Amino acid sequence: ENAEDGWVGQWESERIELYQFTDTVAVDLEFFSKRAAPDNVNGWNDACIHKNIILLSKGHNACQTLKQL
Repeated sequence: ENAEDGWVGQWESERIELYQFTDTVAVDLEFFSKRAAPDNVNGWNDACIHKNIILLSKGHNACQTLKQL
């Protein structure tokens, strides 16, 4: 939602969706948090934000790696 660019693929051996925004003000944190909530139907296990990037992951390692960049 309002993303400038997006990418779907594998990273850290996990299925991910990555969204890039022009700035952090454009990020709808509530929308992405719901996507990784325990009862979500898409299978996302983790959601994180780093600078102007949001990452959804079906695992738990990709967000940790993103935050180290």
